[in-house]
Amino acid sequence: MTAYEAAAHGGDAASLVLVPSIAATVEIPIVAAGGFADGRGLAAALALGAEGVAMGTRFANTKESPLHDNYKRLTLEKQVYDTIYSTRFDGLGCRVMDTEGARKAVSMGLNLRKMVEALFNSKEIAAQLKLPYLKLFIGVLASGWKNATQLAYMANAFKAIRSATEDGDTKNGVLTLGQTIGLIDDLPSVSELIERVVKEAEESLKNAYAKASA
Repeated sequence: MTAYEAAAHGGDAASLVLVPSIAATVEIPIVAAGGFADGRGLAAALALGAEGVAMGTRFANTKESPLHDNYKRLTLEKQVYDTIYSTRFDGLGCRVMDTEGARKAVSMGLNLRKMVEALFNSKEIAAQLKLPYLKLFIGVLASGWKNATQLAYMANAFKAIRSATEDGDTKNGVLTLGQTIGLIDDLPSVSELIERVVKEAEESLKNAYAKASA
């Protein structure tokens, strides 16, 4: 399950409410995503009824992550308030890092200029998918105006995200990141991060138990 705090397309409810509400209604394992970046978050998720957590933003900022170094450095500077949540980036409710490129993308939405850009950006997508562009274009138009608009949003978003993640373009690129950017202050290796999170979670659970038993 993905909560409101998450990068990109989180839900409408925050983890503190979403995790226990789902845990009370299903019998399958729950992996909580959105708002988790350390052992304290893992301990909280376990207490709320999840079996584990997904930490996309935290793992994106590790030594092994392919995310461009420009955005890794930016993440270390940002606070929990430094994200933007809007439907005007890719047509869906989407959370991204607050940057010049993100603000520009959200303010422009899908005007005539961005519609034209979407035509060119969709050619790149068709090439990557190894699909005939004309076939893809006709298929999009045939799906109706609503779907065509959504796909135009996505084509532009795809280009902006790639500019951020691969090229490190902080002026025009847009990076999907969760509110946990404000909890990240280093770039450990994946193994170091996992060991730290597990240790922190164990200590947090012990402390919570001690407080509850006092």
